[in-house]
Amino acid sequence: MSHYRLVSRAYPADYWEAHGAEIVATANELHDDHWSFRESRQLLANGLRTRSLEATGGSVRQVWISGLTIAVFLIVIQFATAVVLDFIGVDEFGPLVEPGWTRIGALASLAAMSISTRWPTMLVVAIVLGSTGSSSSQDWLFTVLIVGICGTIAFAGRGRRVMSPIAMLVLLGVLVGSSHLFFVFGPGLLIPAILIVSVVLVRFDGRLAAATSIYAGITAISMLVFALDRGLMGAARSNTFGITTELFISAVSAAVAVSLGFAVTRYTRQLRHL
Repeated sequence: MSHYRLVSRAYPADYWEAHGAEIVATANELHDDHWSFRESRQLLANGLRTRSLEATGGSVRQVWISGLTIAVFLIVIQFATAVVLDFIGVDEFGPLVEPGWTRIGALASLAAMSISTRWPTMLVVAIVLGSTGSSSSQDWLFTVLIVGICGTIAFAGRGRRVMSPIAMLVLLGVLVGSSHLFFVFGPGLLIPAILIVSVVLVRFDGRLAAATSIYAGITAISMLVFALDRGLMGAARSNTFGITTELFISAVSAAVAVSLGFAVTRYTRQLRHL
C-alpha cells in the first residue's frame, strides 16, 4: 500500500482519478518508497489548493459566497442539533420555544443543503431560520441578515451542495454526541473545531475561514445589540456582569471576523498566482 495515497485524496475527485496514480508513483520514487512527512504535507497542501481553485476559480468573490453558504449551513445544523436533542429528551440548551413546524423545517433544510443550495432550498432556509425569533431588535436583525445572506447565496452562488448526506449525518451525530461540551456559541465541538481548522487551512482553502469570519461577524452584531437592548431596558444596574460578558464576546467575535476576513482575501489573491 502506498504511503501517499491517502493524503493525495485531498485533490478533487476528478483530478485524482486522472492524475492520482502518477502523483503517488512520483512521490514514492522521490523517496525510495519510504514515507516522508514533508512530502505528505506538500501533497496535502497542493491538493487543498487545487480543490479550492477548482471550486472557486481563484475568485475572492466566490470564496466569500462559499463562506456565506457554509456559515448558513453551520447555523442550520446547530438548530437541527438542538431539535434532535429536544426530541430525545436531552435538555442541554433549554426547551425549544420555536413553532413546531420550524423544527421539522430545520431538519428539512439540513437535508436540502446536502443536495443543493439553489433558490428553493435557500428560500426554505430563510423562512425557517427567520421564523425562529421574537420581536426583539436582536431577532429582527438576525432575520434580516439571514434573509439577505440566503438571497445572496441563491442568486450569486453556484448551487453546489455543502456536503454529502452521509457526511452530514455523521457531523450531526458528532454534534449530538458532544452536546454536553457547550462552548459559548453553539452545541458540542462545532465552533472551536471550525475555528482551529479555519486558522490552519486559510492559506490553502479560504472557504471555511470565510464562513468562520461571517459567523463571528453575525455573533458580534447579535451580542452587541442584545447587550444594548438589556441596557436600554434598565438591566445595566441589576446585571452588569451579564452585559459586560456579552460586550466582551461581541468584541472577541468582531476581532476574529476582521482578522480572518483580511486573511481570507489576502491568501486567496496569493493562491491565484501559485
